[in-house]
Amino acid sequence: MTRCRLRWLFCCALFLELPLLGGFERLSAQPPGQNSMMPKQAPIRARRQGSLVIDSLRTLLVSTEGDSRIRVLRALGWEYRKFDLLPSFDYALQSVELARTLNSKELAASLNILGIAYRNITNFPKALETFFEALKFAQADNNLREQGYAYNNIGDVYRLQGNYEWALENIGKARVVFEQMNYQEGIGYCFMRLGEIAEARQRIEEAFQYHTRAFDVRRAIRDTTQMFVSLVRIGAIHQAERRFPQALDCYARALNFMEQSGATSDVASTLARIASAEYDMGKFTEAASTAKRGLMLAQKTRTKIDIQELTFVLWRSYAALGDYKSAFEYQTLYQSTRDSISNEEGVKKTAALQIRYEIERKQDELERAEKDSRIIKWSLAGGLVMALVMLGVLINRYRLKQRANAEILRQQTILTEQAREIELANSALQEKNFLIEAERELSERLLLNVLPSSIAARLMAGEKLIADRFSNVTVLFADIAGFTQFSRENSPEELVALLDTIFSEFDTIAENNHLEKIKTIGDCYMLVGGLPEPSQDHTLRVAQAAKTMQQAVEYLNEKNQTNIAMRIGMHCGEVVAGVIGKKKFSYDLWGDTVNTASRMESHGKAGKIHCTEEVYQALKEQCVFEERGQIEIKGKGMMRTWFLEGIVS
Repeated sequence: MTRCRLRWLFCCALFLELPLLGGFERLSAQPPGQNSMMPKQAPIRARRQGSLVIDSLRTLLVSTEGDSRIRVLRALGWEYRKFDLLPSFDYALQSVELARTLNSKELAASLNILGIAYRNITNFPKALETFFEALKFAQADNNLREQGYAYNNIGDVYRLQGNYEWALENIGKARVVFEQMNYQEGIGYCFMRLGEIAEARQRIEEAFQYHTRAFDVRRAIRDTTQMFVSLVRIGAIHQAERRFPQALDCYARALNFMEQSGATSDVASTLARIASAEYDMGKFTEAASTAKRGLMLAQKTRTKIDIQELTFVLWRSYAALGDYKSAFEYQTLYQSTRDSISNEEGVKKTAALQIRYEIERKQDELERAEKDSRIIKWSLAGGLVMALVMLGVLINRYRLKQRANAEILRQQTILTEQAREIELANSALQEKNFLIEAERELSERLLLNVLPSSIAARLMAGEKLIADRFSNVTVLFADIAGFTQFSRENSPEELVALLDTIFSEFDTIAENNHLEKIKTIGDCYMLVGGLPEPSQDHTLRVAQAAKTMQQAVEYLNEKNQTNIAMRIGMHCGEVVAGVIGKKKFSYDLWGDTVNTASRMESHGKAGKIHCTEEVYQALKEQCVFEERGQIEIKGKGMMRTWFLEGIVS
C-alpha cells in the first residue's frame, strides 16, 4: 500500500474522531446510568493548537542536528499521537534510530515515546518490549526521570491487559523513583494510574482517595489541565455513590479550571455530568436548564457523544416535569444521535484495524530492511574478491529468479482465485454470524422487556428457581373508573389505543421513579417499589409516581377531550416475589400486602389515591393526607384509611 493511501486512511480515522489515542491526557466519560469509563474524542480546539505546535517543530527540524534533532523528532512523535498515528510512529522511530546511531543518552526518552505509539495501537507485547529497553538504557545512564516514566508506562500496559498485580508493582516502582527526585508531575500521574486500577477493580473508595491525591499534587504545581481531569473523575465517583452535593461541587470547580486553561471543548461533557446529577437528585427543572446549556456547546463542536448524553437528560427531565411535548422532541433527537453513533462505530473499528495492520507491516519492512543492510555491509567488508564472487552469485540468482517469477505469477493467479472464493465464503459466514447475534440480542431484549434486569441476569446465568422474600415494599394498583361502560361505548381499536397510551405513560413514570412494573390485568396497572433491589425511600417514590399518574391522566383528558378517572390504591409490607412459567416468564408478587393494596384500589374513589395506615405512618412527615376514617374492607374488616392529597418534600 502506498504512503498516499496510508495518509488517506488516517485522515478518514481523524474525520470520524476515531478513539485510538492513549496516554496521560485521556479522560473518561460516563454515559447516563453507567459506571464505565469511555475514551473521549480529541477536542477540535486541541487539534488546532496541536497543529500550530507541529508546524513550529517541523520548521525547527530543518535546522537542527545531533541531540537537538533527536529531541525535536521525539516531540513530533508525541504531538502527532493525538491526531495522526502513522506520523507519530514514524517520528518516534526516527528519533530512536538517530539516538542509536549517535549513541546518545536521549535514547531512553525516545524509546518511551515509541512504546507509547505501540500501546496506542494495542500492540501490548511490542509496547512492553520497548518500555523495558527504555528502562535498561535509563538505568545505565542513571536517568531517574525516564526510569520513572518507563516503570509507569509498563504498569499502564499491564493495567490495560487486566494484570493489576504487575501493574501495581511497576507503578509503585515509578512512584519511588519520582519521590526520590521530588518530581511532582510524575507523582501525580502515578496517583492517577492507581485510581484507574482501583476503578477497574470496583474499589470505589480507594479510587476516590487516589484521584484526590492526584488533584492535590497537580494543584500544588498549578497544572490546571490535569487538575480539572482529576476533579471530573472525583465528581463521577461522588455521583456514582449518590453524594450529589460533593459531585456538583467537583464539576463546578472543574469548569472553572477549564476556563483558566482554555479547554472549552470539555465543558459540554462536564455540563452533561452536572445535569445527570441534578436529575438523580430530582431537580428536574435545573437538570433541563443545565443540559440545554451543554447541548448548545455540543452542537457547535458537533460532539455526538455529548449530544447523546445531554438529550437523554433533557428527555427524562421533561417527562418527569410533565412536559410531554418537549420530552418527545428530545427523545427523538437522542435516538437519532444514538443510531448515528452506532452506524459510525462499524466504520471506526474497520479503520482502526487497518491502521494497526499498516503500522505493524511497516515495522516488519523496516526490520527486514535493517537485516538486509547488515548483510550488505558484511559483504562489502570482504573486499573486491568477495564482491566479484557475490556478483556472480547475484547474477546466477537473478537468472533463477527470472524462472521463478513465471512460476510465482502462475501461483499468484491460483491464489487470487482461491482468495475470491474464500472471501465469498467469509461473507456468507459473517452474514450468518450477524443473524445469530441479532437473534441472541433480540432474545435478551425480549427477556428484559418482561423481567427486571437483575432477575433477567440471574435467569441467563442459569438460575432455575427464583423466589425472594422482601420484608418491606410498597405496592400500587391503578384502575380506570367506569371502564366497563367505556368499553361498551367505543370500538375495540379505540379501547386498545387508550389503554396503550395510558399504560405507556405509566411505564415511563415507573422507570423515572426507579420502580418495577409487575403486570397489567385488563384495565388495572400494578407496580411496586423496593424490589428487586431493596431501598429506603420506596414508599415516597411510589407516592410520587401515583401523583404523576394522576397528572398524566389529566393531561390526556385535556388533550383528547375525554373524562377518564383513575382509582389508585397503595399499601406497604412484606411480599414474596419470584419468576413463574417456562416459555412465557412472569415476575409476580404474592402475599397479604398485595391483596390489601388491591382492596385499597377497589374500595377507593375515582380521582383519589387511597392509602392504608401503614402508608400514612411512613409518609405523614413528607405528604399531605385527608383522613377517610374507619371503613369496611372486604376480607379485612374495619380499617382506618387515608387519601393522599399532595407531596410536601
